[in-house]
Amino acid sequence: MTLKEGEGQLELSCESTRDLWLFMLAVTKALTDEARSRIEAARGKFNPTEEERNPNLKFAENRIAALFAADPDFTRIVGRKKFSWDQYDVFLRHLYDTLRTRDYYKAYMASAECGLKEDAALWKNIFENEFEDNAELEDILEDMRIWWNDDLPYALIWCCRTMDELGRGKPWSLLPLYMSDLSDKTESDKAFVFKLIRTAFANYDDYVSRIAGITPKWDRSRICSTDLALIVAGLAENAAFPELPSGVTINEYVEISKYYSTPESRSFVNGILDKLINTK
Repeated sequence: MTLKEGEGQLELSCESTRDLWLFMLAVTKALTDEARSRIEAARGKFNPTEEERNPNLKFAENRIAALFAADPDFTRIVGRKKFSWDQYDVFLRHLYDTLRTRDYYKAYMASAECGLKEDAALWKNIFENEFEDNAELEDILEDMRIWWNDDLPYALIWCCRTMDELGRGKPWSLLPLYMSDLSDKTESDKAFVFKLIRTAFANYDDYVSRIAGITPKWDRSRICSTDLALIVAGLAENAAFPELPSGVTINEYVEISKYYSTPESRSFVNGILDKLINTK
């Protein structure tokens, strides 16, 4: 992979995380449509019950789903990316069945309070409670994007933040790719990660040689590729940003190794980075 290709993959992975946020927000309309379909089917029975004839429409007519459906920017972006929940009707049926058993949903349906704030709070509860560790959703996301299962917890955090904003009456807007674009930070996150990847690429052979130099009988072909990438990135961060405390840099990559690498990686990554960064 060339540096240009690596930078392209970096941008693509950032955009993919934002795409997951969009896809998950689009479930608001899909799940609302499922509720409305159930209500209409029950009304059409030969002998519907009183509750079926006069259903509680609070969720079926929730304002959050209507807000997204009426937002031209949201519908245009989601349409352009061809994101749709239509083919996942089985998942939506199971999700709606589960939702109806939840105490927070029952409280919402029973409450006389009715407004955008209440609807947004309900969806925040749904995003917080119904999607992580959901095997059906994991299968869907894995088929769509290779990054998405790893990115789901982060995307759901932003779905919840979006619900908070909408509940306060703020309009929806597309998130930028980098956090610094949302704040008054003087340092650009984009500049940080691009300097990091460029430093790693420029010094890769040197870093690998340094790793080999302190690892007796080290065989590059036998080292976990993820561990090697993390160590190289840690060395690059220390070189590119000497103002950062070395302990902070090392801890960052040790934490990543716990999530993405082998059970032995934590001590290996920590030991190698500590020797190469802190030993003079």
